[in-house]
Amino acid sequence: MAEYRYRAERFDGVAASGAINASSLDDAQRQLAGLNLRVYELAPVESPPSPSRLGAGDLQTFNEFLMQISSAGVPVERGLSLLSSELQSPPLKAAIERLVRDLEAGEPIERAISASRGSFPPLYGQLIDAGIKTSNLSAILQQFGRHMDDMSELRDSLWRACAYPAAVFVGLLLLLSFLGYWLLPGYFASLQIMKFKVFDMKTFQYISVPTHIPWSATLILYLGRLAPVLLGLYALLGIAVSLGVRSARSGRGDRRWIDRIVLLLPIVGGAVRDSYVASWLDVLAIGVSAGLDLPRAIRLADNAVALPSLTEDGEAICGQIEHGREAALAQITRLPMTVPLAVDVAQVSAHLPRSFASLAQQYREQARRQIRQIPGRVMPALLLAIGLLAGGIMYSVWLPMAELLQALGLNERF
Repeated sequence: MAEYRYRAERFDGVAASGAINASSLDDAQRQLAGLNLRVYELAPVESPPSPSRLGAGDLQTFNEFLMQISSAGVPVERGLSLLSSELQSPPLKAAIERLVRDLEAGEPIERAISASRGSFPPLYGQLIDAGIKTSNLSAILQQFGRHMDDMSELRDSLWRACAYPAAVFVGLLLLLSFLGYWLLPGYFASLQIMKFKVFDMKTFQYISVPTHIPWSATLILYLGRLAPVLLGLYALLGIAVSLGVRSARSGRGDRRWIDRIVLLLPIVGGAVRDSYVASWLDVLAIGVSAGLDLPRAIRLADNAVALPSLTEDGEAICGQIEHGREAALAQITRLPMTVPLAVDVAQVSAHLPRSFASLAQQYREQARRQIRQIPGRVMPALLLAIGLLAGGIMYSVWLPMAELLQALGLNERF
């Protein structure tokens, strides 16, 4: 259904205007005719373009500036207006201008940010609302900024750890493609075309010297023909992962593929899992610090991370807290069992934010350790493959020449 704006006249000559929802322009005309209106202007209403999601750097800039003006007591709309005039980032500039318009219209800042869901993450408005109600906005913004820094550092470390092995693997495939398509086929074809003859002193006649193509050459040729296919699949995988990550960051995509594929990968899956758990615990600690009760803080963390398995685990913990369903804890799949245990202990000791922040730091360090181990686990296999390839090439190229020299009897001179 689309919205159409019209201008018309009623049967008594009185002007009428407004908007109507219809599936098409003809449908809108039929509806207006059914209302006994004589239409003389009808056009679809163009929906405003959806705002683009702020990147991590833009969000960090906005968060730091909002923290400064909230600490200094400067009116928010005035401070944001000054910031907007100095910005170079078009998405952030547009988002702040929309916020200033809403604030000047009388909207509270938490509602204005929540209304700009296309630009800001969903949890941001909730955290600001909770921080204002508890008079702790500056501390909440500081915690959120530290959380973004930690998650950005983990994400960058993971990409750097995977980039070098991935580049080496691409280089290996390119080398195989070059050998299998251009270099080795011509070399072995020329060996087979050449007719080497040697005079046999026993039979007093010339005999042909056959050239033998070793099995390693056949294997390298086969892998070389397969390498472009692997390169194509590798490129498609890279595009799919890039689009998936972009969709996941935008908050509009389904993240089940992370649960079903990424977290099950043998080398990087554990690091990604611990990163998500650390992020979930971080947001939980921030929500509790902002004055939210534990179930609301858990659901805030569920919405912030938006990983289906963590959302299900969070609901299981909420069920245990709100309804005493101990059996629900058996359904936890991604969160470590130390988390519900920490919930029970923290509720008794009344140190919820500190307990969750400490647990988040523990899993963040665990993720860092696993990320640092990625090159050490992948590179030996790649270097072994490169060594085997180099040895196979030398063996394949030299063996036919060695057999030829032996048949010609020239090797006795060396």
